[in-house]
Amino acid sequence: MSLSVVSIVISASSAMASTSIDKLLAQQQVDHCQKSISTIAQQVVKTNKHRFHRPKADLDREQFSAIGVVEYRDRNSHLNITTNAQADGHCESTITETFVVPHPCITAREEVFKKWTFFGQLNAATMVLSSKKQPDKLAYLSNAIDGSICLITTKYSTR
Repeated sequence: MSLSVVSIVISASSAMASTSIDKLLAQQQVDHCQKSISTIAQQVVKTNKHRFHRPKADLDREQFSAIGVVEYRDRNSHLNITTNAQADGHCESTITETFVVPHPCITAREEVFKKWTFFGQLNAATMVLSSKKQPDKLAYLSNAIDGSICLITTKYSTR
C-alpha cells in the first residue's frame, strides 16, 4: 500500500519563526484558518526538527488535517492537527501529540506531569490529567507492555 502525499516539508532552523505547516499551507493554497493552524503548530513544534504531510484525499475537505512527527532530544512524537471553520467565522484547531516513554505511567506522572491535575480514568490502565496552566490541555497516560512503558497522548484545542 503506498502513501499518497501532496507535500512533505522539513524545518529545523531555530531562527525561523514559522514551521513547516506554514510552507504546507502556502504550497497547497489553504486559505481558511491559516493563522489558527500556524499558531497551534508553533506552540508544540517550537524550533524542533519536524515534518508534516497532508494526504491528497484531504485536499477537497473543509476541515484541514495534517499528520507529522517532531524530533525531540530524547524521543519522537506523532502530531495530528485538525482545524475547522466555525459558523461564527472563528477557527478551532486541535493538536494531538502521541509518544511513548520507557517507564511505567506512574513514573511519567511523577516526572513529567507532576504539576498536572488528576482528571479521571478511562479504564484501569488509562489516567486522564489536566494542565494547571492550560485547563483545556489534557494528557492521557496508558500503561502498555505489562506496565513497562507508558503511551502518552496530549490534546490541546485553541479558538
